[in-house]
Amino acid sequence: MFECSSAAGTVGVTAGITPYLSAAGKVVLIICMFLGRLGPITVMVALSVRQHSREENIDFPKELVIF
Repeated sequence: MFECSSAAGTVGVTAGITPYLSAAGKVVLIICMFLGRLGPITVMVALSVRQHSREENIDFPKELVIF
């Protein structure tokens, strides 16, 4: 728990047990470090599901061009 919260906070503090973790434990720490580096708001926005497609949000201006 301490290692994971330290990794998510990107503070660099360790209890010294990282070399003794399994490969899966190290992968969890890597993911926590990456998500902590990005920030929780950025991660939530990136993972949120958009309701509308981009094409629906585009409005082209309508103007009569006189030659």
